[in-house]
Amino acid sequence: MIYTTGYAGRRLADLVTIAEQLDALVCDIRYSPVSRMPEWNCASMFRVLRSRYYHLRDWGNINAKTDKPVVLVEDARGLLRVVQFTRKYPNVILICGCGEYSKCHRAVCADLLRNHRDFRTGERFQVEELAWPVPAAPVGRAKALSLHQPWASLMMWRDEQGRPFKQIETRGWPLSYRGPLVIHATKSSEFLELCNQPPFCDVLSARGIQSVALLPRGAALGVVDVVDCQPTEFINCEEFGPYERAFGDYSRGRYGFITTSARMFATPIEARGNQGVWNCDVDLENCCFATSEAHQNAPAAEREPSLF
Repeated sequence: MIYTTGYAGRRLADLVTIAEQLDALVCDIRYSPVSRMPEWNCASMFRVLRSRYYHLRDWGNINAKTDKPVVLVEDARGLLRVVQFTRKYPNVILICGCGEYSKCHRAVCADLLRNHRDFRTGERFQVEELAWPVPAAPVGRAKALSLHQPWASLMMWRDEQGRPFKQIETRGWPLSYRGPLVIHATKSSEFLELCNQPPFCDVLSARGIQSVALLPRGAALGVVDVVDCQPTEFINCEEFGPYERAFGDYSRGRYGFITTSARMFATPIEARGNQGVWNCDVDLENCCFATSEAHQNAPAAEREPSLF
């Protein structure tokens, strides 16, 4: 198997563990294998990975750090070298610095491989984005994911059928974690203007929210259970509800975190956000949740003046 990944927000020690578990070669496809984070410099990676590390400059992007289209140094020669690696190693990990697959030149490299047939089997090479393991949260804390508003609240609110308006969170990276996940609303107001456009305004109106200022920000709103993660092209949004596709980015190369059992906190819990999946100071064993779904679905006139 051939995997692709980016090291943004990751630790080299975790990559070493993954490479050992998969018996994989780590193939560095950066044009220049240097980083502002010392552990991701070529010398540091070679020091700990040794024979499991190879810098493949042929697949480096000449136009890295520019807005120009991807241009590989030598795409055919790089392809030949990776194919050779697959004969020696059970798995190969193509790594660069970008966090999001769809915006990275590794997507171009992956397509080159997918369009190439293995002469030994006659089948095309299988390439998928590497799902990094998520360490368990310390006792008294919980795994969390930060979302901009209004998407954070949409994960908590339910429609007339009792389904959350948004059950799938789409990202540019896959998620290996399964289990409870706190939904955190960032402080950013960057996307609040969407609340004036359908279908966002339709949902807010049904919730009786007349001002975006009522949307909680900089706080944990509730918890969901992550039950699956799938490439977006394999997800049938119609199975989840009429708004699902409108409330996510289902571009090619992205992943959908499929959730169930949304539970809203009785009141938002103030917290600072972070990138990726992070540990927040929320003890789910002792949290106070909204007492009933009726509070979520009651007409605006019958509800207490609440952020939810």
